[in-house]
Amino acid sequence: MRSLSSSALEETALARLALDIQNIQDLLKGKSDETIRLKRELELLEGERPGARHDECLVQASIADQNRKLNER
Repeated sequence: MRSLSSSALEETALARLALDIQNIQDLLKGKSDETIRLKRELELLEGERPGARHDECLVQASIADQNRKLNER
């Protein structure tokens, strides 16, 4: 009888551990998904920064000016 009760305890403990592991995996997946979402949001925000857009416009204007000068010759 003692082996049956210790076996039942071991099964209960294993079931609890399995449930804890599943909960941790779910939490980790949620955090991973949140991290991915935040990285995407950061990329979008960085792309919308006025400084970055201004710098890109300056480069494009410089190239257009060079092309204009070459075409005038």
